[in-house]
Amino acid sequence: MERPSNHTGVRLGRILLVGLTLSAAAGGLAAWSGGFGSRVGGADLYVLFLAKYRYAAQTYLKGRLPLWNPYEYCGLPLLATMQGGALYAPVIIVNMLLARVPALQVTY
Repeated sequence: MERPSNHTGVRLGRILLVGLTLSAAAGGLAAWSGGFGSRVGGADLYVLFLAKYRYAAQTYLKGRLPLWNPYEYCGLPLLATMQGGALYAPVIIVNMLLARVPALQVTY
């Protein structure tokens, strides 16, 4: 039977050190930029997504399925849009729980 090499422990230690270093760097960058999601977004995101996401969440809250968007092109199936993310479960849940702008920031 072979004895486990001492190199295995050293290798695992190095992997752990690299992982902790990368985690600390990511946390530092997030804090430096104002926190998670604070610099995400722009006018185009608000125009393209905010209304669709809010409409889908409000339709679910009323007990209906939001398969049709009556406000875009005089009526358009939500699955036919270029950005079908309005029917994505995490987007709907976040928009049900938060106000419009924070929900969009958390989503992105």
